[in-house]
Amino acid sequence: MKRNALLIFVLSIAALSGWGQTLRFVSILPSTTASGSYTPDGGLALANKYYFRSSLSSIPLANIFYFYTISGTRTLVNGSNSLSIGFFKPGTDEEILAGNGSGLTAKDVLGGAYLTGTATTTNDDYVDIRVYPGQIAPALTYTRSFTVSLYRGLPGTPGTFIRNRTLTVRATVASQVQISIGPSGQGYQPNISSHNVDLGEVSAGASRDFSVYLLANRGYKLTMTVASGGRLHSGTTSDLIPYTLKLNGNSLTPGTGVVIDQTSTAAVYKKEYIFTVVVPAGADVEAGTYTDTISFSISAL
Repeated sequence: MKRNALLIFVLSIAALSGWGQTLRFVSILPSTTASGSYTPDGGLALANKYYFRSSLSSIPLANIFYFYTISGTRTLVNGSNSLSIGFFKPGTDEEILAGNGSGLTAKDVLGGAYLTGTATTTNDDYVDIRVYPGQIAPALTYTRSFTVSLYRGLPGTPGTFIRNRTLTVRATVASQVQISIGPSGQGYQPNISSHNVDLGEVSAGASRDFSVYLLANRGYKLTMTVASGGRLHSGTTSDLIPYTLKLNGNSLTPGTGVVIDQTSTAAVYKKEYIFTVVVPAGADVEAGTYTDTISFSISAL
């Protein structure tokens, strides 16, 4: 009788420890490929939330702790081009790292638990997938596969390995083809679409610089239109003051749809085009204020 009592006691301890229950890494949902669009000002926009699903073979008889880690270089790539990426706990800046738990803390893993006294046998643990905002990259599709590992235990010491699954992240970079206009040396300024060039008193001639700034991540075509053909005009007289244009020091003929620059190659472009407006001396016109409009447009190729 003593032997039977001892055997029953040992079996009870084994059941209460929870080690007789099987922990499984069921799937990555809603799919094993996370796809989204990326814009430099907003980061990665995913159509769905992504999460890791685990299951327990039966209702927990004791607390069972587990954690996920994610391994793989934190960049998405297309040829020699790349985007930096991170995996985070939802709503936090705590990044999920790689490893088996050794040397890691609770902040470094995506952790969860099946608690005794609950009827839960399936857990979904969500992950934030972020491509960091502010990256300028060619308008291409970038991808990389990562290994998601489930371990039983708590971080700090090696966990008991359960299973790996593969998560592929794919980001399509939105086209960005933009220009701004302003003083030379200012640099690209978002949403700056007009600039006044004050030539001052022009009787003895005058010249002033201004710049067009281009920011693009794909092929583009930059054109200029000067409908007047290069003449300043006034609303109070029919007199005209001719002027010439230079681009980066080279003469440029004013006209309609003049191509300033173009390329069909997808790459990152940050350019400054320095224009000079030159009014020769000796204009014999009535006193007054004379103006003209020079328009620039950019289109994607």
